[in-house]
Amino acid sequence: MAKKNDQGGSGGGYRSAPAQGTPVICSGCGQPTTVPFEPRGDRPVFCRDCYRREKGAVVEEGEALPRSRTVLRPLLFRNWILRVCVQYSTFMRVRSTIGQDRFCDPTTAGAVFRPCAFVCVRIASWFLLALGVMLSAHSAAHAESTPQGCTLRVHVDNLRNAKGVVGVLLFATPDGWPEDESKSFRGLAVPISEATRRATVLFNGIPPNDYGIVALHDENKNMKLDKNIFGWPKEGFGFANNPHVGLGAPGFRQALLHVTCPATETEIHIIYK
Repeated sequence: MAKKNDQGGSGGGYRSAPAQGTPVICSGCGQPTTVPFEPRGDRPVFCRDCYRREKGAVVEEGEALPRSRTVLRPLLFRNWILRVCVQYSTFMRVRSTIGQDRFCDPTTAGAVFRPCAFVCVRIASWFLLALGVMLSAHSAAHAESTPQGCTLRVHVDNLRNAKGVVGVLLFATPDGWPEDESKSFRGLAVPISEATRRATVLFNGIPPNDYGIVALHDENKNMKLDKNIFGWPKEGFGFANNPHVGLGAPGFRQALLHVTCPATETEIHIIYK
C-alpha cells in the first residue's frame, strides 16, 4: 500500500511505519494485529478481515482499493463544475474590483481573462459538440422518416388481345399532354398477359405529387398512338380516373391521380374507337 507522509497527505493522514509493521489493537474485533503504517489515533484502525468488511471489497495487504469508473466519473464532473464556478467567480470579482473601463483595457484585461479562457473554450466546445450530436440525430431521424419515393401500380384491363405492349406515360404538367413522350415525367411499357389480357405497369421512386396518366395498347410496338387518315385512333387507349372520351382526349386535370407514399394503385380501362 502506498504510504502517505506528514507533508500534505490527505484522507485521514498517517506516518510512515517501519518495514515490519506497527502493532495495534483492531477497532473492529479487538484482536491484536499489525498495520503497515503508524496510526495517529484520530481514526479507527482495523485488521485485514475487519477492513474487508468495512470497505466491502477484498484487497491484498498493502494494496489500495481501486476506485471504479462509476465513482470517478461523477467526481471528475463535480470537480470540473467546481473549477468552472470558482474561475467564473474570480473573473467576475476582479471585473467588479478594477472597473469596467480598466477591465476592457487590453493591458489589464489579458491578465484577468487568461485564467478563464481555457474554461470558456471548454464550455463552448462541449456545447457545440452536444449541439452537433443533436443535429446529427435529428437529421438521421428526418432522413429515415422522409420517403425516398413512392410506388405506383397502374393496372390496365379491357385489352382486346395480347399483341404488342401496354405503355403508360406520367405527366407532371399539362405541357405535352397526352401524347408527347419527350415531355412526360416518366414512361414504361410492359407485355400483356395472354391468359387475362391484363397488364400492370410498376413505377418505383416516384415523388408524391399529382400526375396525369395515359395508357396505350401499342399493338405494333412503335411507341405511339396510330391513327387512320381521318385522325381516328386505330389502337386502344385510356386515362386515369377513366373519364368519358368524346371526339378528343380529356383534359389534363380530368386524368390527374394523386400519388402518395408508400404505394398508390389505380386501374385504367382501355377503350377502342
